Amino acid sequence: MPYVPFAMKRIGLDGTAIGLVMAASLGISLVTPPIWGYVADRSGRRDAVMLWAGLLGSAAIASAVVLPGSAGFVAGFLLFVFARTPVGPLLDSLAISHPDIGPARYGHVRRWGSIGFIAAVAAAGPFVQTLPPRAIPALVAVGWLALTGLLFVVRVPPTARTPGSGLPLEELYASPAIWAFLLVSALHAACGIPFETYFSSYATDLGLPGSWIGAAWAAGVGLEVAVLTSMGALIDRWGPRRILLVAYWAGVLRWALTALVSGGPLLAAVQLLHGLTFGACLGASVVWMSRVVPPALTSSAQSSFAAVAWGFGGILGQLLCGPAYDRLGGRALFAAAAVCELVPLAVLWRLREPPAREP
Repeated sequence: MPYVPFAMKRIGLDGTAIGLVMAASLGISLVTPPIWGYVADRSGRRDAVMLWAGLLGSAAIASAVVLPGSAGFVAGFLLFVFARTPVGPLLDSLAISHPDIGPARYGHVRRWGSIGFIAAVAAAGPFVQTLPPRAIPALVAVGWLALTGLLFVVRVPPTARTPGSGLPLEELYASPAIWAFLLVSALHAACGIPFETYFSSYATDLGLPGSWIGAAWAAGVGLEVAVLTSMGALIDRWGPRRILLVAYWAGVLRWALTALVSGGPLLAAVQLLHGLTFGACLGASVVWMSRVVPPALTSSAQSSFAAVAWGFGGILGQLLCGPAYDRLGGRALFAAAAVCELVPLAVLWRLREPPAREP
């Protein structure tokens, strides 16, 4: 997936167009996760929701390979985004509410997603600049088909259905502190958009080979695995608020250094901070959200976090970053991200940490 924007550039889309497509994809990610989460909570069948999403996603990303022109590529990609939105949040909610996992062992499960990501980006990195552009969504299709096959095998026990017939807006958003946390998360996510969307193109502009681009992605996720493995102990010792403060400070440092260094080894080493800016942030945020809603609304809470943080924050970042990359270049874009990261850091400093839920 990190190479899909690079494929869009190679089929003829400029930075502004890529930003609009990615903003549209994040618009889908903003609207749909709460609906998927509500269906999962109301039905008590997270497994069925994930399975249908897997089947639809496999067909959608395959269509991006075969449909003609850039319009066909974009249409297949956006349909895939619609289908993939529930899987991550529902797996998070399953892990965080599972009696044998819970907040203490959530990171032990989530790290395997990071390990898979390392393997994928490291394996594709040396070839991404020479592969045909449509081979990139083809690789995504292969991975998604494998995921769907596993969803057929893995059976998730039904959960208790939530009462009522409406969306659980009051239970989810009754507290201004929840809104503040969601908006802070969105701002932090927006600051990561330059890397997620434009790093491959930026590194190519610097003259770096594809092997170093893949190494930069893999380096950051490597530390992410270590952080997620230790997340239970870190939460017990420091609490989610302190972990998030460290993650946001790491964001300031990461984007500033990405703007300043240009050599392949140094640029890859800087991305080790991804383990904090994403890994520590994700683990602490999932625990934070699990503490502020009733257990029966876990799926809705995690889906709403994904919608606001990655959806709204991503839209904001994409709409600003696309034109900025075209006009100012990569260095100025990453420098601006470092400055903007100070805003969510300042707001988070004033938020109180939610108390731990009794086992």
